[in-house]
Amino acid sequence: MRWIVLALVFVLGMGITPGLAQSPRTIIVMDGSGSMWGQIDGRPKLEIARETVGEVLAQIPAEQEIGLIAYGHREKGNCGDIELMVPPAAGTGAAISQAVNAMRFLGKTPLSDAVRQAAGALHYTEDAATVVLVTDGLETCSADPCALATELEQAGLNFTAHVIGLGLSQTESAQVSCLASGTGGRYFDAADADGLADALRESVTAPPMAATPPTQPLPEASLDAPATALVGRTLVVGWTGPAMELDTIEIGLPGDRERWAYVYVIEGEPAELLMPGEPGDYELRYKFRDQVVIATRAIAVTESAVTLTAPDQVLAGSEVAIAWMGPDADYDNIQIAEQGSDSYLSYAYVRDNNPVLMTMPDQPGHYELRYKLADTEVIATRAIEVLPANAVLPQVQVAPAPVPVTLAADMGDMGFNIVWSAVPVPGQDLPPEAWALSEATPDPVNADFLPGEYDVRGDAGDQVFGGRIRVEAGAENHFTIPYSAELSPAGEDAPGSGPDAPVPVEIIGVYEGAFSRWAAFPIGGQDSPTIESPDSAPGIWRTQLDPGTWLIRGRHEGATGATYLGVLEVAAGMANPAVIAQPRFGTTQAGGSRVCDGNLPCFVRNDETGLQLGLPIGWSMQQPVLLATAAGVDSGEVFTTFERADSNETMIALNPRQWDAMLGPCEDIPAGRLCRSEAMAAGDLQAYGILRATLELGQAGPVTQAALPSDLAGRIEGVELPAPDGVNLLDLIAPQLASE
Repeated sequence: MRWIVLALVFVLGMGITPGLAQSPRTIIVMDGSGSMWGQIDGRPKLEIARETVGEVLAQIPAEQEIGLIAYGHREKGNCGDIELMVPPAAGTGAAISQAVNAMRFLGKTPLSDAVRQAAGALHYTEDAATVVLVTDGLETCSADPCALATELEQAGLNFTAHVIGLGLSQTESAQVSCLASGTGGRYFDAADADGLADALRESVTAPPMAATPPTQPLPEASLDAPATALVGRTLVVGWTGPAMELDTIEIGLPGDRERWAYVYVIEGEPAELLMPGEPGDYELRYKFRDQVVIATRAIAVTESAVTLTAPDQVLAGSEVAIAWMGPDADYDNIQIAEQGSDSYLSYAYVRDNNPVLMTMPDQPGHYELRYKLADTEVIATRAIEVLPANAVLPQVQVAPAPVPVTLAADMGDMGFNIVWSAVPVPGQDLPPEAWALSEATPDPVNADFLPGEYDVRGDAGDQVFGGRIRVEAGAENHFTIPYSAELSPAGEDAPGSGPDAPVPVEIIGVYEGAFSRWAAFPIGGQDSPTIESPDSAPGIWRTQLDPGTWLIRGRHEGATGATYLGVLEVAAGMANPAVIAQPRFGTTQAGGSRVCDGNLPCFVRNDETGLQLGLPIGWSMQQPVLLATAAGVDSGEVFTTFERADSNETMIALNPRQWDAMLGPCEDIPAGRLCRSEAMAAGDLQAYGILRATLELGQAGPVTQAALPSDLAGRIEGVELPAPDGVNLLDLIAPQLASE
C-alpha cells in the first residue's frame, strides 16, 4: 500500500570526515530495521554497516562532537521506537561503534521523526547543527520527509541534513533527497560498501545545495474519486497530472497544510490512499513536486463501525479474546494501556487475527483497549478492569461478538471484479452503519459482522449480485450471493455470456509434432485454478481459460525443464492458435547471478543445487546456495533471492532464514518456502506468479551429451544448440528429436 515498499532495507550509521574544530555538532541517524539481514555481495548488510562505521569513525578528530540516534532496533511494528544511544559530545567515536555493534535489527522506519528528534537534541533553533542519515529505505510511519525539511530549515539557526542513499533506485532517491536539498545539504548515492565509505568521508564538508524555485507556469492536474469514503478504508483515486518525481496525492483538512496520509503518483494510476480515522469534511490534493497544490477535490469521510468486544473485568495475567470490527488496514493493531497514558503496554496486529488473544497486565487496575488505525491514530477505545489473579469474576452476560463472514458471487467460471457492500436490515439491535469495500475484487471477501440479518450487494458494473443473509454465531457463515436481474443494468442477461466468460484457447509449441504436456498458471490476479493437459500429446492443446494473464509452460516428454515458456494475455476474440516459443537462457553476470534481459521469459538451471525455474522478463536472480544445518550438514534447501533488474531491492526470496511476517507473506512450494514483499505492483505480482509456478529442484550437476542414451548420439548432428553452461541438453534437443 502507498509508500510502503518491502525491501530488505539497509540503513547504516554514519561517520564524519575529519574536519575543523568549529564544525557543527552532529548526530548520526541509524536505522535498525530487520532489512539489515539482507546481503550485498554475499555479506549481510549489518556486517558491512558495523565495519564501515568503525573504520570511518576512527578517522574523526577527538574534538569533533558527534552522537548517535537509532530507530527500529528494539521492537517490531513500533513507530515510536527511537532512542538517543550516544549524546553528541567530543571523543564519542568508540562509543558509537560499540552501540552499533550491539544493536538488534528488527523494526520499522520512522526516519522523519528520528531526524526531528536529532535536530531537537542538537538545539537546532539556537546553534548550528548537522544531521546525517544513511538509508536504503523509505519512510514507513506516515510522515513526510519533504515537509520536515521545510519545517527544520525555517525554524533552524543553521540546520543541515545530509542523506546517503545506499542502493536506492532513481525513484526512491527522489523521495528522500528532498530532506537534504530542502535544508541546504547534499544527497549521496552509494551503490556498495566502498561508495558508502566515500560518501561518509564527504558528507559533513559537502557544500550546501541551493534550492531553486520553479520559474515556469504550474502544470494542470485533476482528481477523480467518490464523494464519500468510510473511516480508515483505502480509497482508489484516479488522477491526471505532470507525474513528476515527488508529485503526491494527499488528504487533509481544507485550508490546513497538515496532511493525514499521502502517496507518490509514480506508484501508479489510480492511486490508493488510506482515509483518516476521524469523520469529517476533507479534501484530496494533488501536490506538484510535493510543494505546490495544483488540484483539489472535496471528500466526506463518514462513520464506519469500529468496535472492541471483551469482558468488562478480567484477571491479572490471564489471556483474553478480544473480538473487533474495523477497517483492517495495513498495520492496524489493538493495544492495551493504562487509562490516560500516552504509551501502551502491549499490542497485537488484527490482520487475519479475530478474535485477538492478548495477555492482561500482571498489575490490577483500570486499563483501556485501543484500536489503532495503521499504527498511527486511535479510532476506538474500550475500558477494561484488571482484577487480582485470585479474584472471582462475576457472572455477566457478554455482548455478542463479531463473527467471520465470507461472501462470494454465484458466477460460475466467470471472473468479475466486484465491489461488495452490506446494510443491516432495519428493526434489529445493530449499528446502522453500512459495511463496504472500496476496491473491486474477483475473489471471495472476508469480513466480520455482528450476528443478524443483512442485505448484501455485489456490484460488477452491468452485473449485480444481491441477496439477504443471516449471520449466526457458531455457524460457517459462508454465503454465495446470486445474480440479481432486478438490480443489474444487464437485466436478464445472466453471467456466462459477457466479456468475462471463459475463452476457447488453442496452444501449440514451435515444434508442433513433439509430445508435450501443457500447464496454464493464472498470474494476473484472476480467481482461476491452474489448468493442465491430461497427458502428453503432439499438436494443439485445446482448452478454455478465463480472461486475464496466464503463464503457459510446455514440457516435452522426458524433459526436466520447461521446453516452452511464455506469458499469454487471454481475451475474447483472441487469435488462435497461440504459439509458445522456447525460453531464452538467463545471461550470467559477475558473481554468478542471472538476469533475463530479453523479450521472452528465461529458463535457468543451476548445476550446483539442481534448482531450475522460469525467470521473468526484466528480473535477476542471485547465485543459489545450498543451506547447511547448525552441524554443517547440507539441509537440502536452496537459498536465493530475486529482484527487478532495474533495482537492487530483494522482493522475492526462496528459503530465507531471516524472513518474518513483517516483511511479507510466505507460502510453501515444491522447492521450499517462497516469500515476497507485502506491497507489490501488479507487474511484480505476475513475476512472483511465474516463479511460484516454475521453481523446482532437480538432480544437481549438468546433463552432458555423453550422458544421453547411445542411440541418440548419431541423431543430434546438425542440431543448433545454444547450450550455455548448466543447460540440460536433453531438454534442448527433445523437441527436434520428437518432430523427426
